[in-house]
Amino acid sequence: MENKLYKMKQEYENITIPKELNDIVEKTIEETTRKVIRREMIFNRGFKAVGATFLICILFIFVLNTNKTLAKTISNLPIIGRVARVLTFVDYKYENDSITENVVIPRVDGLNDVDLQDKINTEIKNKMDEQIKEAEKRAEEYKEAYFETGGTQENYKPIKFEIDYEKKYNDESILSFIIYHNETLAPAYSGSYYYNIDLTTDKEMTLEDVLGKDYMTRANESIEKQIKKLLENPPKDRHYGFFKGESGFKSIKEDQGFFINSNQKVVIVFDKYEIADGATGKLEFIID
Repeated sequence: MENKLYKMKQEYENITIPKELNDIVEKTIEETTRKVIRREMIFNRGFKAVGATFLICILFIFVLNTNKTLAKTISNLPIIGRVARVLTFVDYKYENDSITENVVIPRVDGLNDVDLQDKINTEIKNKMDEQIKEAEKRAEEYKEAYFETGGTQENYKPIKFEIDYEKKYNDESILSFIIYHNETLAPAYSGSYYYNIDLTTDKEMTLEDVLGKDYMTRANESIEKQIKKLLENPPKDRHYGFFKGESGFKSIKEDQGFFINSNQKVVIVFDKYEIADGATGKLEFIID
């Protein structure tokens, strides 16, 4: 994988930065700033005041989305091209008497393959919308059950629900990030979605792409060795309650979640309760 990344990096760094970039940026920003600062930031769940830093980010993203020349120029630059591929954010906080929501939903930007970009963004939106809808339904059902069984208003606490993202790796060749959702009603309703994109080909990467055709054997052997080591020499600062027998680890799934870490290594992830008890939490295994 390191050789592949090095080759892509060399090709990318040979791109020449056009002299007219500054003129394009300054002219475009000047033309759009007045429009942007007059717009109110309106979210699905209400109004949220934004600071100067966030406004600048929104302005830059707005410029990219409204000026095709600038977007195309920036997407070909070694440094600024990376900025054009950052995740843009829609976020809001919302609460009523049954639920408190803190939601941050990312969006992929800057892919050459617009169809793939739209597919990923639509998928993210649909999945997160569904999670929000289900969480709100559970919260309302919990509230009704709570009071029907004698619960008091004084002791009642709304369900807390959260969606957020974590960027794991991002350079000119790879974008790897995780979207996760959690709620206080029950950890079983928590989950994660993993996205790994090859920016040189604009394709979503699979474990086979990064580990080879024998990815399943390679990953399973590595994970089994790591589990054995943890059981033989458990660390004092963390609990590891791996399931045994039929419930224990047997093999990764074909669609097993993974990400690329800062050392360009593949990290396979098991969500809570997949191969260990809830106290163990989420488990990550680096595959060499």
